[in-house]
Parts: sequence; C-alpha cells; structure tokens
Amino acid sequence: MNKHIITFSLITIFCLSYSFQLFAQKDDEKENLKLKMAQAWLSYNDEDYNGALRIYRELFKHYPENTQLNFRMGQCYIETNKMDSALSHLRIAIQDSTIKNEAYFLSGKAYQYMGDLDKAIEIFYKYKSKLTPKQNERDFVNVLLLQCLTAKNYISNPVNVKITNLGTNVNTKYVDACPSITADGKTIIFTSRRPENTGGKIDPYSEDYYDDIYISTYNEATKEWTLAKNIGTPVNTDTHDANMSISPDGSTIFIYKNAENVTKSGDIYYSTKKPTGEWDVPRALEGKYVNSTYFESS
Repeated sequence: MNKHIITFSLITIFCLSYSFQLFAQKDDEKENLKLKMAQAWLSYNDEDYNGALRIYRELFKHYPENTQLNFRMGQCYIETNKMDSALSHLRIAIQDSTIKNEAYFLSGKAYQYMGDLDKAIEIFYKYKSKLTPKQNERDFVNVLLLQCLTAKNYISNPVNVKITNLGTNVNTKYVDACPSITADGKTIIFTSRRPENTGGKIDPYSEDYYDDIYISTYNEATKEWTLAKNIGTPVNTDTHDANMSISPDGSTIFIYKNAENVTKSGDIYYSTKKPTGEWDVPRALEGKYVNSTYFESS
C-alpha cells in the first residue's frame, strides 16, 4: 500500500516538474522570439531589409504560422522587390484580424509593383472603404489609386521616349541614386556610396559605403555633365547624408541624415547656399509635424 502511494507521489512530482520545465521552455521561446523580432525590426528601420530577412527567415523555420512574422517578412520582400514572396507571406498574415487590413493593403502594393493594376485598384478601394473619413491613411491610398489609374492611362496611350545614360562623369559602378535637378535643368545633385566619401566608413548593415551628396552641372559647350564632385563638408559627414531634393533655383537642398546620438532616427535637414557659393551647416526642419522619433526619409 505504502509502496503504491510512494510510487504515485513520485510520478506526480515528476509530471509537475516536467510541466514546469515545459512552461519555462515555452516562456524562453517566447522571449527569444520577441528579442529576434525586435532585432529584425531595428534592421528594417535602418533600411537593412536583407539583414532583417536573415533573422525573419531563421524564425520562419520554427514559426511558419506566426502571422506577425509573416507580415514583417511581407514588408521586407516588398522593399527588396520580391513581390511573389511578399504575397505568399501576406496571405498568412491576412488571417490575423488584428493586422488583416494592413496586410491586405500591403498585398495591394505588391500587385501594383507587379503591374497587376486592376487587382491593386480593387484592393485599394476595398481598403479605403474601411477607413473613416478622418483617417490619414485615406490620403496615402488616394495617391496609390491615382498612381495606378495614371499608369493604366499611360499604358493605354504609349509614347516614344529616349532614355540616355548621363555617362561616367556622373555614374559609377557604385550606388548613384535619388537625383534632383534645378528648374533650368543645369544642376543635378544625387546620392552616391563611393569609397572616397567623407570618412570612408562602411555601413555595417548594407555593407556599402555611407551616403554622400554629389553635384554636377551641365556644360552647354560640350553638351555633357561635368565630373560630379562631392558637395563636401559641412553637408556631408561620416554617416548617412543623402539627397532628397534641390529647390528650383538651386539655393536650397533638402537632406536625409541619420547619425547616432544626433538625429532622432532618420530626419530631414536643409542647407542653403551662401553668397560665396559654399553650403551652410545643415539644420533640421523645425516643427513637430515633420521630424519625429520615427523614420523620415524620401
């Protein structure tokens, strides 16, 4: 009798101990998932989409049905122009009522980028119908709808255009992007990631050189753009300094800056040209309605 009681007690203790271990293990798994998701989100906010995807893909092996994970993967795949992959994950995310509308909206963007404009328009109209008249998202959806409708019009009425490479004075084997031109068409500024950039540092996330702003002017005599020059300090620093736009008269440039312990995240700055032709120290755009603790960029 006593032997049976002792045996039963030992079994009970073992089962309880095993249950506690399972709960503890599950708690550890949840914390690890949260930590990895947070790490990936930081990479995403730094525009290191491939870095974020490396973390997400590893998590996906263990949590293939996690809707939040699939939603984030869908976001990253859209940013890396892999729309089929984005849609496959967003279809899972749509099953979650808490993010259904956002996932549905992102799938519309994926269809838009794939050129399936009719499907994108259908999704955007449905998404818009669920928004209240005062929701800010309505304006953004209206822009996307206008893009799709305009694209359909252009496709239906094609015109012949000639695209000409600006040549080696402007373009290099490195990233040359985000061009902006003055109203007279004679000055262009753009972002480039070259070894000779200010500080010569490499972004640990993208493994490219940090952004710097370059400038080139059009030579009427030779009909060519002059050799692009680094716009220099104080505009360019040893961190992210990317072009957003130049004013029509060329007197002001707007800059995206992202520097640790300086900007809140990515912030918008501006610099004006002095009478000497030099650029002034960039200043952050003032007012609480532009720069925030979130990511502002072009």
